[in-house]
Amino acid sequence: MHINDPAVRLLTKQERRDAYETVFRASFPRAELRPLGAIERLVRSGEYYFYGMEHDGALSAFFTFWKRGDYVLLDYLCVEPEKRSAGLGAKLFTAVLAAMPPEKVCFGEAEAPVTGNAAHDRLIRRRLAFYARLGARTVDYDTATFGVHYKTLAWSARAVDPAALAAEHREFYRLSLPKAVYDAAVQIPLRAGEAVYPLRDWVRTPEDEEEEQ
Repeated sequence: MHINDPAVRLLTKQERRDAYETVFRASFPRAELRPLGAIERLVRSGEYYFYGMEHDGALSAFFTFWKRGDYVLLDYLCVEPEKRSAGLGAKLFTAVLAAMPPEKVCFGEAEAPVTGNAAHDRLIRRRLAFYARLGARTVDYDTATFGVHYKTLAWSARAVDPAALAAEHREFYRLSLPKAVYDAAVQIPLRAGEAVYPLRDWVRTPEDEEEEQ
């Protein structure tokens, strides 16, 4: 995949570790963040991509995604805290999406504004509006993973069948989690009226710990 922006490139293992330990940990709560070892296992599979964008001579924005067949899970987008509100996240997101083959269905998750905390829900709505400006369409099913309720968003040149996408969505998680963890932490789709499982940190497996050495 060729990205038409010289500031955007795949990161080395050390650069991925540095970005994760600084920017990712500062950007996402533990219930929303894959362990670094899990990300490294996925990168090693050849299906998971970890990009960074340089700004003023330093890596400042980061985007990860996982490709399987005609589906692409847009996993994480984050920016150095002191460089937010400068348009870097939108620039990186747009550059990567523009490089995706048109037959791909790109999709992702964004927290749903249902926390009951008015200030946090306003922040969530601003985040959803940001993705809408970048062309996101809301898909007709919600999800929950590790106790967090999400909306499903999609970017696609063709119509998206919610049932087909939900089936693929489940597979991404089934392939990356032990069955016992999947059964206890993943709800795809989240049925109307279904209670979200209790909040918990993303589980680190022994394989994840080995990758982090």
